[in-house]
Amino acid sequence: MRRPSLTGKLCLLLLSTLATGVQARGLAVDIAAVRSGVGTLETVQATLDWPADATEGALDLRVGRLDFPLLSFVARDVAWQCPL
Repeated sequence: MRRPSLTGKLCLLLLSTLATGVQARGLAVDIAAVRSGVGTLETVQATLDWPADATEGALDLRVGRLDFPLLSFVARDVAWQCPL
């Protein structure tokens, strides 16, 4: 059985938070490791920032080490930002 990706899990968390009517302006998680059949992400930090009364927010992901041997891809200190 296929497991959802990290991005999919974060999106589900975001949607479930919004669906419950929570008025949070920010959310931060630290994840030691995410492993899948394709590779591993280590030292993952995700931050969701949604200013009060704003129609848009931002998702910031930082990964200490990214290793996808099936794709021959290794990286360190990866940062990804996404406007929401």
